[in-house]
Amino acid sequence: MPAAPDPNAPSSRASRSTFRVAFSLTLCCLLAAPACKPKPRPPSRRSLPASVCEGQGGAATAAWLVANAPLAHTARARARAWLDKITLDLRDLDQHDIPGKRKLAELLGIYVELYDTAGAADRTAILTRVRAIATATAEPQYHDLDKVDDAIFKRDSTSYLRVAFLMGHAGLDTTAYRKHIEVLRERLDRQMSTRGYNQQMIFHAYYRYFGLKEPYPLVEAKTVGVIPGRKSPYKLTQSEVYDLAHEVGARYDLEELAPDAAFLPADLAYLRWALDRLTVRYLMADNRDLAGELAISMAYLGFTDLAVFREAIDFLLQSQNPDGSWGAYQEARATYGTRLDVAMYLHTTVIATRALILTFAKL
Repeated sequence: MPAAPDPNAPSSRASRSTFRVAFSLTLCCLLAAPACKPKPRPPSRRSLPASVCEGQGGAATAAWLVANAPLAHTARARARAWLDKITLDLRDLDQHDIPGKRKLAELLGIYVELYDTAGAADRTAILTRVRAIATATAEPQYHDLDKVDDAIFKRDSTSYLRVAFLMGHAGLDTTAYRKHIEVLRERLDRQMSTRGYNQQMIFHAYYRYFGLKEPYPLVEAKTVGVIPGRKSPYKLTQSEVYDLAHEVGARYDLEELAPDAAFLPADLAYLRWALDRLTVRYLMADNRDLAGELAISMAYLGFTDLAVFREAIDFLLQSQNPDGSWGAYQEARATYGTRLDVAMYLHTTVIATRALILTFAKL
């Protein structure tokens, strides 16, 4: 966020940009679990030692990033040009079994991140785009979660809160939106124990942000899930890999935590091994979506000295589509038709763009 007051800037209420990765490019150290109420193990107050990112890969990563920054900035500009063409008709998407609120949260989120790391010349245009995207929330039918069935409520409520959070971060007025959220609180509370652990962690951050009383200490979800389970990366299902990445993201994306305070040393040792092995697996599988998710996790955790981190970012740079998007979903055209870009390509493009933003923001 800009240091000096700027009428076009997002609200300064967020004293720290929620979306910036607190990792440094130094020579040493440059995301569904069974749904239930967590049964946590005792938390530890040990902090991550400064020497956790050992090895000789930091200098190689630093030099590689400098050399590839121009390519990354070009890829980011091409991705933004593709994103600028995306339009969302939330009612139409919902009628075709594409979660409109989720897509709104994805699109709005990447523009907020683009703003946070943009040069002064681009910020006005990006903020104008943010405001245009957010106009979808002015439609009365958008605030319908008190009328939908439980399945739709569970599917859409996380994104519903995220959109309000993003709008607040961008300095938009969310006074009326917050009143709708308060109406939903009891229903959110009743469903909370049916959600996966990484979602409970995310709701912990949202409940705090919106000043809502938690139905029970949601922060306890941090002590259960895929990461504390220490399952071998060779045995994790694809769904569990997404859960792992989202457990990482739940700590760094929304929480104001330093990188060395988010996980126990034993968690970090497991994650360093698991992310290395998993990234190799999904690079070999040509999976751009998970390659991006895992690269984001490594960036959050400061594991950018790993050779596989450089390989993942290089893979994303080399696999961008000619139109600026990421993904290979043409076989789904028969299913989604003209909605394919929003249904499939949008998520992968957001993830890849985000990985590049986090990696090259300071270059």
